[in-house]
Amino acid sequence: MLSRTHLTVGTAASLAASFFILRPESLSDVLIAFAGGAVGGVFADVDTVSHDRKHDAFISQALAALALFAVAATDWYLKLGVCEFVTGPNRSKSLAAGAAIVFIYLFGFLSPHRTFTHSILATALFSGCFALIYTRMGFSVLVGCVSHLALDLITKKEVHLFYPLKTGVCLRLCYSGKTANRLFMRLGIIATLGMLAYRLYPYISGQ
Repeated sequence: MLSRTHLTVGTAASLAASFFILRPESLSDVLIAFAGGAVGGVFADVDTVSHDRKHDAFISQALAALALFAVAATDWYLKLGVCEFVTGPNRSKSLAAGAAIVFIYLFGFLSPHRTFTHSILATALFSGCFALIYTRMGFSVLVGCVSHLALDLITKKEVHLFYPLKTGVCLRLCYSGKTANRLFMRLGIIATLGMLAYRLYPYISGQ
């Protein structure tokens, strides 16, 4: 699937998982689910950014980074507590985990498409580093990453799910950039907007 589809489906999957499993208790929980799903949803396609002629992967990575920055800025401005937690007593652990995330991103950027970044290993390492920074963020990133793998597995191109093993797997149910891609992207947009509107309305309306 295209990266913009992974972005929308990642946010939708993360919001749904957060609502039904973690039961968000605050505005920050909702925002973290949104940003984490976006970041996890597009992470695996960092391996296509350098040769992405249509800029789909690059734009999606930028939008995910923007979502993360916007959520952090909102949390800091409204004093919701997440930024204070991350930069407080846990600062050393957060810095170490952040450095590891940068390394994973760079390694993924230099990897062939659908190899390292599309593996269980990369998913565990990437989401685990975010969990060290903030547990709920790690969960949201994990759901986003899993949604990416699930979508790519149903296409006709193999995914090296068990990297570093060279065996690839796929279900060959559809093509990456055609009808199924458009369908999943639209469903992801509708689901994301619907869940955000439902969860954010009480905070916006002051109820």
